[in-house]
Amino acid sequence: MLASGLLLVALLACLTVMVLMSVWQQRKSRGKLPPGPTPLPFIGNYLQLNTEQMYNSLMKVSQDQ
Repeated sequence: MLASGLLLVALLACLTVMVLMSVWQQRKSRGKLPPGPTPLPFIGNYLQLNTEQMYNSLMKVSQDQ
């Protein structure tokens, strides 16, 4: 019983470390990208696009800083 509890704690600790390392790597590599508008989670910048004049919307988004 005690061993299964320790195993669960060890697995959760490993998972936490892996998630933190992944987030750290993403933040570290994010500085290499050119500046642009801040995206929303899951939908990105979709709400900033005008679907009727897609070309003009994409040009405007690409020039925003």
